[in-house]
Amino acid sequence: MAMSKRLADRLSTFKTDNKFQERGKLAVGLVVTRKAKELGLPIEPTSLLTENQGQVSGLSGTVVHRILKEYGEERHPGTEVGRTSRGTPMAATIYAEFLNSLHSEKLADLAAIERWWAERFTDYFNNKPFKLNYDRSRTMQAMFDDLLEQALKRQRESSGTSYQGAVLQLLTAV
Repeated sequence: MAMSKRLADRLSTFKTDNKFQERGKLAVGLVVTRKAKELGLPIEPTSLLTENQGQVSGLSGTVVHRILKEYGEERHPGTEVGRTSRGTPMAATIYAEFLNSLHSEKLADLAAIERWWAERFTDYFNNKPFKLNYDRSRTMQAMFDDLLEQALKRQRESSGTSYQGAVLQLLTAV
């Protein structure tokens, strides 16, 4: 079942307004949604936190990676994703309250919401910048080869997108 436009718009607005752009907060969205699927809505925000309230219970790179793999995303978000950030517990609380509001409006399609967060991770991975490793001891050709190798690696990870061609086009346009 496709996500309603209204739900998609609400999620996009929430993501932008609450700055859920980087790995840690994207992980919060994914893991808290999974917990809501397991526990049901409404969800008590404090139930998402560890005993000392310093971390989101169950949030780890391994858990995020496992969920992403269910949606066909093989790239790993990192081991500490969201675990070491002081802002993560507050982000989980704000997001849980948002899910509860969606639930009260009868918009909370948790399966569709979880897929939406998984897709945001794919967007995040696909939009990471390439790095030009400038080293005076290397030739310009060697530095360009490094950029093209990064593009080829990303292209293999994201079927259907020609990153290497785009990088070549940009390098020859200068």
